[in-house]
Amino acid sequence: MNLDRKELVAGHPIKKVRDFLKHHFEYEIDVSCAQRLSAEHFGSDSEAILTELIQRGWLDKGERTWKPAAGRATVHATYNRTDLGQRVAIAKLTARFPRAKGEAVLKAVIERAHQINANPELCSYVRQLRLFGSMLDTSIPMVSDVDVAVELGRRKPPVGPNGVARDWVEWNIERFEASGRSSGSFLDRICYGDFEVMRLLKSRVSGLSLHTLEDLNSIGAASSSLFAVTQLEITRFEELCLPSGLQVTGP
Repeated sequence: MNLDRKELVAGHPIKKVRDFLKHHFEYEIDVSCAQRLSAEHFGSDSEAILTELIQRGWLDKGERTWKPAAGRATVHATYNRTDLGQRVAIAKLTARFPRAKGEAVLKAVIERAHQINANPELCSYVRQLRLFGSMLDTSIPMVSDVDVAVELGRRKPPVGPNGVARDWVEWNIERFEASGRSSGSFLDRICYGDFEVMRLLKSRVSGLSLHTLEDLNSIGAASSSLFAVTQLEITRFEELCLPSGLQVTGP
């Protein structure tokens, strides 16, 4: 996710608001504390800022019960940073660009998805791409980024010289080691196929923000399909893809 560096929130620069979200709402905080912090940052616009953050879905209100060692429990009103607010808090600041450029970015990422799925050496493939965010609104002539949710699938491992299907995780580790990387966590190794495909999809394109399908579902944003493989293609990609440790002998 990217933010337009020229955008204002209740009259204040988006960078200042983003940093406020980032540094003060990592955990649930009392409303009174949030109001005090907002006043320190935004002065008389404190309430306007908090109100707009709620309207934009970056914050929401909740309650927390505090039980002291002695005495009655009390209920405190709180502010919580939402999943969308978390994305805003870590977003980069960019300049807006014309919709035509965004359309070109979309065309290119779809082409890269086709190229990825045509490459049998990759451990993962692209199941679907979904567009969401500002590019969905065709009335907006200038956009801040192109948000695309990605669902990946596991490609069937190639059969080994003994006619036995290889383990998918081992295939990922082999790809990691063949890449020439000298360091990386265990997760980097066993999930290398997914990391590799996401890197190829992104292709260092400025203005393109890739997300998981789980990210999209968690924020409940409207979306439209850009690219999807058929059930027949899924079967062809995955028919020999097995859980770690299982093997199937060849015909």
